Amino acid sequence: MKRRLIAILAITLTLIVMLSLPAVAETERSVDASVTVSEPEIINITLTDAGVAGIQFGSVAPSDIEIYGDVAQIVGTPAIKVNVAAETNVQVDISIMGSTTGALALSNWKYSKLFDKSDIASITGSYTEVYDNVGDGSYDFYHWIIIPVGTTIGGYSATINYKAEKHTP
Repeated sequence: MKRRLIAILAITLTLIVMLSLPAVAETERSVDASVTVSEPEIINITLTDAGVAGIQFGSVAPSDIEIYGDVAQIVGTPAIKVNVAAETNVQVDISIMGSTTGALALSNWKYSKLFDKSDIASITGSYTEVYDNVGDGSYDFYHWIIIPVGTTIGGYSATINYKAEKHTP
């Protein structure tokens, strides 16, 4: 009976000690991480000018019917070529926009992709996409102007911007 009492006491003490010990929690966890390294997107354009000093229309007379072209452009040689460099590694959209000061409205400044003017359009104050989803190569911009009758004699200028950005379907 003594042995039984000693065994019961030993078990009881063991339980008391075990219950009084703090619970052991996991203190470390891990998770997997991954990364994919890809080639950076590169877009590089340059402009080739048919003339020497930008788009030049020379001295012209006002006319409601005459559309004057850049003096250096001819069939196959546009006023400006936007050259998308071979290092460009994404398809791009090419857009045009402009700004002007003075009385000659921006709508009188024109562009087209074709020398025959069959797609002629006015330059606007916000970017207009002209070439869609293109790769490296040269893209033509012929430039034209209309000087309405009644336009004050003098010089006029505009700033024309070309932009290539990644094509998004």
